[in-house]
Parts: sequence; structure tokens; C-alpha cells
Amino acid sequence: MICIVADATGKYKLIPELDRKADLLVADSVAQTKERGEFVKAIAEGLIKTDSMVSLGYLIATNSLYRKEGDNRLILFDSSGVVLQDCAVSSSVVREFSAN
Repeated sequence: MICIVADATGKYKLIPELDRKADLLVADSVAQTKERGEFVKAIAEGLIKTDSMVSLGYLIATNSLYRKEGDNRLILFDSSGVVLQDCAVSSSVVREFSAN
């Protein structure tokens, strides 16, 4: 399962405990996610640390993190407002669902 989550200060779509249970935490900007977005509350509560996250750019560049057949990891993506990346992710999602 992949979840694309909240993007603003004080706005949460998931309970912070789910962040802790995720197999992979991805942020468009790891530095920015400390201040706004889905992971802020979990960071503040000590459930996750920013060094356990990868940036979207790192994920794209690292083939070993890609999903493979039978992969059922819980991946959370915190898009906290890096506009170009938001547009690219949204376009990819639309293409994927339009193709099916």
C-alpha cells in the first residue's frame, strides 16, 4: 500500500502511529517535513526520526527501493509542498489509473 498524505502545518490524514509502522517513509523535502506535513506530529511525539526518511529524489534514484512483485510494504509519501514534485507525482498517479 502506498499513501500520499497531508501537505500543511497542523493537517494530518493518518494517525502518527501508522507513520511508525511504515516500512518506508518518503518526503518530497526531508528538511521541510520537520515543519509541515504529515510527519510533523509523529516526529514531535518521537515516533519517527527524519534520518529514517528518504527524499523523493533519492527514492527515484535508488532502484533497490522500487517495488517488486509480491512487495507489500507500507510506504508513506509526505508531500509537504515542493510544487514541481507535487505536479510530477499527481501526473504519474493520473496516468497509472487512466491506463487501467
